Amino acid sequence: MLEYPQQIDARIAQAVAIVTFVTSYTIIVVPNLDWIIYILTIDFLLRYLHPKFSPIVRFFGLTSQFLQLQKKFKFAPPKRFATLIGLLLTSLISLFTLTGLVVFQYFFISLILIASFLQGFLDFCIGCEVYNWMIKIGVINNFLVFNDAMKS
Repeated sequence: MLEYPQQIDARIAQAVAIVTFVTSYTIIVVPNLDWIIYILTIDFLLRYLHPKFSPIVRFFGLTSQFLQLQKKFKFAPPKRFATLIGLLLTSLISLFTLTGLVVFQYFFISLILIASFLQGFLDFCIGCEVYNWMIKIGVINNFLVFNDAMKS
């Protein structure tokens, strides 16, 4: 099984967040494009399993290679935790889209919009901050908690 990387390229993470922001915004402003949330949910799932599985990550990875951009590495476990939160939120949005609960759908899309805007445009990862806070208070006691789970 593929081991989740210890480091990820923060520039690719920012580009992916911008795509997430634009996609989420499009769902809100363009009628009848709710189905896009399902694609975004699948990408979050693939990204959580391993970044190499995500078509969006792969696209920006190839683009970064082609443009010969310098990589900016960040510790991956907090980013993976943030991806898990994104997966949970997009899954909820997908569920509310299927059931027609528009108020809840838009509420959770607004959370995705805020988080992806902060990550994509300001390089501030809310999920990473929550991860670090959870370590500080003892909810998570091992930086490699996600890698250990993948090995079992």
